Amino acid sequence: MKRILITGKNSYIAKKVSEYLNLCNKKEKQYFVTLISVRDSLWKQKTFCQYDIVLHCAALVHKKEKNICWEDYFSVNTKLTEEIAKKAKEEGVKQFIFLSTMNVYGLETGMITDQTMPAPKSLYGKSKYMAEKVLEQIRSKEFQVCILRPPIIYGNNCKGNYQKLSQFAKITPIFPKINNKRSMLSIENLCFFVKQVIDRGADGIFLPQNEFYVNTSELVAAIAKEQRHPIWITDKINIIVLCLPKYFKMKIFGTLIYQEGEKIGQVSFEDSIKQAEGKKWTQDILY
Repeated sequence: MKRILITGKNSYIAKKVSEYLNLCNKKEKQYFVTLISVRDSLWKQKTFCQYDIVLHCAALVHKKEKNICWEDYFSVNTKLTEEIAKKAKEEGVKQFIFLSTMNVYGLETGMITDQTMPAPKSLYGKSKYMAEKVLEQIRSKEFQVCILRPPIIYGNNCKGNYQKLSQFAKITPIFPKINNKRSMLSIENLCFFVKQVIDRGADGIFLPQNEFYVNTSELVAAIAKEQRHPIWITDKINIIVLCLPKYFKMKIFGTLIYQEGEKIGQVSFEDSIKQAEGKKWTQDILY
């Protein structure tokens, strides 16, 4: 029995991983999962001694940085991570899994290889990378540290760019046909990978992504198809993309991929879109 403590009781990812492991328990009976909030200091009074693994999902994310100062990002994403990790180590937890981000590389476009060094530009990316460096110092033979740097995560009701693109795909009659590639990760494949990391007691830095790169035009077409919304994907309006602001153009139509990393195909691209567009999880999606 793996005893797992997940921080971020209201976190989308924390709740989904907990739900996934509890579904797995119907067949495997291997996991005991507890979700806790770390928004106040009450977590400090909780003993970690009974847990084998801490999965740290709590973070300050999806905020407009002009409204959030560096101290806020540092306090939540760096300092809090350090405090929780040190408590976990002191109380005998064997593995600490940290949810970092592709954002630590500071790239808007390009290919990330094993030679690409992190160079975060955003406050969010900087605070996450600082937390990674702190965890590297805490790591030991008895305290495994597993750092995950996922790309865009998408799923049903997941905040972020996918939802904005999904809303647009449901109403637009036409969309540019652009030949780009994006590393993305469905919430189902992330949950599956976290389970693997837990089962293996993995240690190190991992770059999880879907088995195949995602093309933005194909993504929009798949969403529209799932919603039974007619849409025309054509290169006849590609000139419109050239007129878009650079940041927006790169964010939506640029190529940003992991060359290597852990490619996860437990749930296919087509099935992941069905899940993201409202189909409920069932146990048969796990195996």
